[in-house]
This record gives sequence, structure tokens and C-alpha cells, in this order.
Amino acid sequence: NSAESTVSKLDTITGKELARYAVCSDPSRTAVDKNGDCWLGCRGDGRVMKITNFVENCADKNGNGVVETSVDANGDGSITPDEMVPNDECIAIDTQPTGGDLVRGIGIDNNNYPWIGMWSGMQVIQLHPDTGAVQQSYNVGVNPYGLAVDKNNNVWVAGRGGSKLVKLTPGGSITPYSPPSGGFDPYGITVDLNGDVW
Repeated sequence: NSAESTVSKLDTITGKELARYAVCSDPSRTAVDKNGDCWLGCRGDGRVMKITNFVENCADKNGNGVVETSVDANGDGSITPDEMVPNDECIAIDTQPTGGDLVRGIGIDNNNYPWIGMWSGMQVIQLHPDTGAVQQSYNVGVNPYGLAVDKNNNVWVAGRGGSKLVKLTPGGSITPYSPPSGGFDPYGITVDLNGDVW
């Protein structure tokens, strides 16, 4: 919910809203890791956050014996402001990897490490899944607008700024692609189970 700087968790069967979290400024990209946890990036302030999905895995940060987190208390399928929690304890990580650059892509590799695309810096950055600390950083020569990771841990970047598709291999090799006809302005991107990039 970009305009209100929140992220909602929905039941994928019923479509009902299960929780809503106050997050960074203008959330723009989300990805779900192997644990079902949500990673999100914001274009307003360049922060990256991780929300733990299962309440039993959330830390009791204030030590009061209860995990304070958003829930649909009345079961109506819609979260109201009184069902949100300030300093929600299921928000596990809140980091700003590059000091404010816009996050415009996020994906998770096979080892459960998040990768983020930073717009202005033309960077792709790998974060640690437990701490959010920067592990690796690569200049990909385009402004990332979307990001996906294939089954071989190749990171694919939709370079809207630069009009190219870029492949970053686990070894750090960077290959740009563009169609011969020109007019390429990639936005969203995904990789299917066969490894085909869409």
C-alpha cells in the first residue's frame, strides 16, 4: 500500500487481509523467501525490511512475553488502524544499504539470500538473510526496475533506465541483452520453473 507506507499480508485462498504493517516510505517491491517471510524495498527512502510471516518465529523484542503484531482481531478480512501495532515485533530487519538510493527490484536466490536493485546507483546488492548486512555489490550498467533470480542463482535485472535486460551470474559475470529492434523499456520481470525469463 504505497500511498500509506504499509504492506498487507493476504490469505492466498480467500483473499482476506490477515495483517498490515507500517513500513518504510513508499514500499514498491516485495519478494517472499523460502521461510515464507516477506522482504520489501522502498522507493521513498531506500530502506529494505524483512517481515517474519509466522508469529511463532517472531522475536519478543520488548520481553513482555507476548509478540506484539498486527492481526485481524475481529476476523472481518480487513485490517483497520486499531489492528495495526506500532513497532510491530514481526518486523525482523530494517536496513538502508546505500544511504537512501531507490529500491526498484528485489528477489530471493536459492540460498535464501535477498538481492536488491538500486535505481540511481545502477547496483545489484546481495544482503544477508539474517542480518540484512551487505554481502556483495555489483554495478550492472542499467537502472534496475525489476529483479528476479533463476534456479541457477543467476540474477536477472529489468533495466528500464538503460533499456537492457542484464544477467548477473553467481561468479560475478555481467551480460547485457537488448532486442535488435530497439524500443525496449522493461518494467516487471519473472523467471519460470524452466529458467525462462519473462
